[in-house]
Amino acid sequence: MVAITSVLIPIYLYPCFGAWTDIYTNITSNPSTTFSIIINPNSGPGPSPIPDSNFITTISQLNSYNNTELYGYVHTSWANRPIAEAQAEVATYHNWSTYLSADIQLNGIFFDEAPVEYNSFTSPWMTNISSFARTTMGDGHNKIIFNPGAIPDSRFYTLADTIVAFENSWTAWSEQVLGWIGAEWYNKTAVVVHDFNGTVADQEAFADELKGDGLGSLFISTQSNYNETSALWTQFCEAMSGGC
Repeated sequence: MVAITSVLIPIYLYPCFGAWTDIYTNITSNPSTTFSIIINPNSGPGPSPIPDSNFITTISQLNSYNNTELYGYVHTSWANRPIAEAQAEVATYHNWSTYLSADIQLNGIFFDEAPVEYNSFTSPWMTNISSFARTTMGDGHNKIIFNPGAIPDSRFYTLADTIVAFENSWTAWSEQVLGWIGAEWYNKTAVVVHDFNGTVADQEAFADELKGDGLGSLFISTQSNYNETSALWTQFCEAMSGGC
């Protein structure tokens, strides 16, 4: 079976005591699976140069595992946001690397609300911000994820390491989606499914299918938002690791 690159985790739980225990447990229980985790203190890094103490503790613990990658959340408003604002947030995430009391350095940036249309406005905006992020974050910490949540113009794949080409409910999924993306981009594509209402067996079969197709990353949740973990989170992680 083809191994999937990573489990993408857009879970925006505030890390109060015990909130991330299930995530830690499954990271340690599935050491052969890479977990790509989006860090989102306040729809971005927040106003402070470093995150609060709870986030520092959580990020440091996540960095202690060998199978995690951490990405700072930045929204682009579909390339309508003033680019200086997005650049400032990237710079703040980079500044975390200078914090000496704990390891809170990130592996890259997750750009949410990315555009799908490639034109004379969106192309230079996304080219600029991805280049800025790669340079600012530095070698080894400058991976880029775009999240348009739908299939983008394929030229955006040259700017990012991963693109979330589907973010929608389980009932909205169609096997045609991967055909619309194109096989040459599967290994750089992520799929995010929420409101999953199938069985454990359905979830495993779906994960196995996409792994077999060579998909880059996957996330499945029974929840309709990202403020709580899926009721089938452990089973999902086991399916991704070839368990069950």
